[in-house]
Amino acid sequence: MIKYILFLILNGLMFISSFFKKSSYEISFIEKWKHYFYNLKKVLFPREVTLDPDDCLVLVLDAIEDYGNLFNKYNIDSINDLTYEAESKDVPIVFTKWNRIKDSKIDDIFNKKANWVYFIPKEAELIKTLYVPINAEIILTKFVNAFSENMSNVKLIDLLGKRKNLIICGSWTEACVYQTAFYAAENNINSYILSPGTVGTSKYLSFSKKLFMESAFSYIVKRINFKKSIN
Repeated sequence: MIKYILFLILNGLMFISSFFKKSSYEISFIEKWKHYFYNLKKVLFPREVTLDPDDCLVLVLDAIEDYGNLFNKYNIDSINDLTYEAESKDVPIVFTKWNRIKDSKIDDIFNKKANWVYFIPKEAELIKTLYVPINAEIILTKFVNAFSENMSNVKLIDLLGKRKNLIICGSWTEACVYQTAFYAAENNINSYILSPGTVGTSKYLSFSKKLFMESAFSYIVKRINFKKSIN
């Protein structure tokens, strides 16, 4: 709670500072506050949405044992509720497993820079308490954007096909979730972030990214229901 209060104070100071130094293209001080609190409400009190299952794909990002300490039972239960519901409505389900292992032979700038956040000690395993449907696809990833080149024989964009709704949960909010949702938006794909099933390396980072995504290009939700549209 203290972190959230500090977050609000810091963002409030940013707004106040912009009031005294405003570029010609910026909206007014009052409009900024209205926009800020409008989206803040949506993140603090995420909505429940109903989508057409034929137009959806569920993506569970990097819910792996190496990141298991980031997930609590509530997070896992939220993901499992989603995958059970998706499976019952024949919605495609994709799990990713971060597979950039320390001392791997991947020849790219990330390995050359060797920042510790990009590596796990051994081949990834999905968290054991996750429900993984038998027909779910599993993609081994090496970039934070799940649409990027991967280490599997299938691409997320091909699995998505003509579907326009991508439902995202897993980890990390500030990295894989954010980058994947951003790419989706660039390709005119709606991204729905399942808030209770999405975690980051800290509550502050996770919350701040959710707020930005809701403000700019995603929908932060608490639950997804699937119902076929009536033509």
